[in-house]
Amino acid sequence: MEANYDPFLTTMLIVAEADKFLAQEEVMVILKQVNEQRLFLPPNKVSEVVNAILKHIREVGIDEMIQWTASKITSTQGRITAYRCALAVAEADDRLAAEELAVLSKLKDAFGLSDDEIEQITTD
Repeated sequence: MEANYDPFLTTMLIVAEADKFLAQEEVMVILKQVNEQRLFLPPNKVSEVVNAILKHIREVGIDEMIQWTASKITSTQGRITAYRCALAVAEADDRLAAEELAVLSKLKDAFGLSDDEIEQITTD
């Protein structure tokens, strides 16, 4: 990937794109996580950046984007944080679609997270 996308934001958008429906609740969680994780996004560029990342996900595919984020987020703590943010997006609309669960499973594998780490994330 040539663009300089934030891998944490990209991880959240991968999950949001999984079921091909970006719910308003998911958008709100993404914006909250961008703020909480202190991801630098100029307020006047948020929509442009999000749309560019979503377009790229659609062009190259979710699997390639998962591998890209895994190559960019290399620390265990960073990967746990990214997974936690992705899970929050998936749960935002009070339903976990099968496609979102599949993407979360792929993220778990790509990030090398153990079942114990996933259990800790989901019970926090």
